[in-house]
Amino acid sequence: MARDHKTDWQEIRECLSKHHISCFYHYTALANLPHVIRHQGLLSRAQMRTTGLKPTRYHSWGAKRRELENYVCLAVNLPLGMLREEREPQIVLIVEPQVAWRSDTLFCPMNTARRELNPDELFSRFDLAALEALFEDPTSPRTRDYGAEILVRGHIHLREIRSVLFASGSDRRQARLLCWRPFLAGVLSGQIKWPKFRVDRHGLIFKRQERRDI
Repeated sequence: MARDHKTDWQEIRECLSKHHISCFYHYTALANLPHVIRHQGLLSRAQMRTTGLKPTRYHSWGAKRRELENYVCLAVNLPLGMLREEREPQIVLIVEPQVAWRSDTLFCPMNTARRELNPDELFSRFDLAALEALFEDPTSPRTRDYGAEILVRGHIHLREIRSVLFASGSDRRQARLLCWRPFLAGVLSGQIKWPKFRVDRHGLIFKRQERRDI
């Protein structure tokens, strides 16, 4: 799957390595996991609307929802505080770092739902300087704002999703029950390549041998 890279994509990659950022995080309701498999990854809100997909619920962007509807939001830090506020079972998708050097990826210094965030200013935050500005110092993994995010335009493919974290063993078992049908359909249709992506006995989707809990 070819993607245009930023002109400074190598510096972006080196910056992430220097700050010890090896992945990004996207959380969603456990009930949405079959949609992720069926649609071969994460879709933007605009793509969901086009395909008729209705997720369990959207996380609010407030007045910025139209400006950001073509993007998928990823957290730089594991969003544990937000996860604890959720009533329904949640999962966290671990996304590969190379989505950061797509030509149209944006670097947001705070949670995109914050009222003080100016969308017009956000659209100018796409280069190395904008990425560096997320962090406290030149080598620290600590961001100035714990809610710092990156916005990836369009589809994030399953190939770019490393693994899934569950809050409990019961959530893993529920994922297994929810996902085996769409997963098997994807394998049989050739859309999902076996065994690069598979559901193990715990219900995990993974590319590397990882088993972690939230």
